Amino acid sequence: MTLEESLAVGAAKTDSDSHEPYSVDWWESRTATQLRDIINRGFAGGPEFPGAVAEIERRAREETRRLRELAAAEALNRTRRKKVVRGIAAAALPIAALLTFWFGR
Repeated sequence: MTLEESLAVGAAKTDSDSHEPYSVDWWESRTATQLRDIINRGFAGGPEFPGAVAEIERRAREETRRLRELAAAEALNRTRRKKVVRGIAAAALPIAALLTFWFGR
């Protein structure tokens, strides 16, 4: 466990006092390690297991959505960059032909 994770666990423990157990805020304040431990206990962990699975799935959906948005933005940037390069190439071709004609004599 890194220092940041241990600090997050400490913060989560103090936050857990202010949140009602098994509420949305309570689940969101759990660290990934805590959720993994709950899931590893399985159904023997009681009502925490389905809640932990649901929270992990929610976080995965959010991360997937974020990564898809990032990929879409990068694809848009690539498309714009290709258009600029094609525009420069289209402008350079007549200039190169003109220079060849001009200095070729």
